[in-house]
Order: sequence, then C-alpha cells, then structure tokens
Amino acid sequence: MQACIHPGESEGKDAMLMLLRDMVIDKKNTHLLDHISILFIPVFNVDGHERFGPYNRINQNGPKEMGWRVTANNLNLNRDFLKAETPEMKAWLKMFNKWLPDFFIDTHTTDGADYQYVLTYLMEIFGNMDDGLTNWCKNRFLPDMTGKMESRGFPVFPYIGFRDWHNPKAASNQGLLLQCFHRVIPL
Repeated sequence: MQACIHPGESEGKDAMLMLLRDMVIDKKNTHLLDHISILFIPVFNVDGHERFGPYNRINQNGPKEMGWRVTANNLNLNRDFLKAETPEMKAWLKMFNKWLPDFFIDTHTTDGADYQYVLTYLMEIFGNMDDGLTNWCKNRFLPDMTGKMESRGFPVFPYIGFRDWHNPKAASNQGLLLQCFHRVIPL
C-alpha cells in the first residue's frame, strides 16, 4: 500500500497509520496479519509532502493547507511507474520486484469533491489483465468488499472522474455518474 503520491491527499496515509497504531499499541485486528504481509509506504512523494502550503491546490475545496502534487523535479509520479529516473520510482520498482505483491493499493483523495460515500474505489476490471485475475476482481473481490462495507454502514462506490470539473454531466463515464447520483439522490 502506498500513500501520498499526491501529498495533498493524505487520508490513505492517516488511515493506514491509524490501523497500524491500533494493531501495535492496542493489539486490535492483529489477525489481519495471520496470512499476509503488509508493506506500507506512508509518503511516496516526499518532496511534494514537504512543500506544504495554503495555495498548492487552489481548485481544491479543502483542507486549508496541503502538499504539492509533483516532485522537486516537477514530475507527477501518479500511476506512471515508467518514470524510473526518479529516486522514488527506482526504490519502488526495486521493492516491487523483490516482493511481487499479490495486491497493490494506491490511496488517493478526491480533491475536495463530495462523492457522498466514505470511500470510492477504482479497480482494473475492464479486461486489461489476465482473465482469471479480472474475473476474481470483478466477481469475487469487489462484491465481497462492497457488501462488507455496506453491511457495516459504510457504503462505497466506484470512483468517477469529471472531464470538466464544474460540470458533472461531462463525466468520463456518464452511465456510472447517473448511477452514482441515482443512489445518492433518487431521480
């Protein structure tokens, strides 16, 4: 799991540090480590994390101050594991190739957008992976995860991106957007 590839989006870092605190100090949920190892990178973009200020994301609705999206070399490492010339990515690729994780979580925040859900998710389920893995993600993992979250009072929904930030009708996936609004505000 990695967090703060965009340092203005620190909720993943905070949530994982809270989980680890609960496990180590309060001995809660330690069973989660019975069959897995967790590797956690709390701050992937250290340069951006330390470039903290109130005007780093003027289009974002809160918080009052946040980190910077890019590295000191002005590179946005987001979802681009080909920028292997950067020290962050070199270290990440070395770690990834050593461990070869079965599951990778890259945490982000929605830049102040109000999605009405405690969590939105984005998962590759559109056939760009091995068929068996795509089927597992689509038919086993996602229904199980969303069902458990819903049963605990935390409904989740797929992440959507807007083509035009101030125009929800211009969403990159119109059907998904309408479904999202239908669940929030019945039409």
